[in-house]
Amino acid sequence: MSVGTSTKERSMPVHLGVPTIACRGCADLLIERIGQVAGVEDVQVDIAGKTVTVIGVAHKAAVCAAIGEAGHRVT
Repeated sequence: MSVGTSTKERSMPVHLGVPTIACRGCADLLIERIGQVAGVEDVQVDIAGKTVTVIGVAHKAAVCAAIGEAGHRVT
């Protein structure tokens, strides 16, 4: 066994365009819903830029599904 080797997946940021973000309420809802996805470590929402950044090892499809369930869409 090598020292310093890990089988754990590495956290990678995923940047998604979400053009339907309009306000802080939208951002809070997205943070709540995306944060419930397995593997998500952090969620950042840029309201003005209409983007969501997700840190973790979550599957992109699961994150996009959570965004859709929150009433938003990904571009």
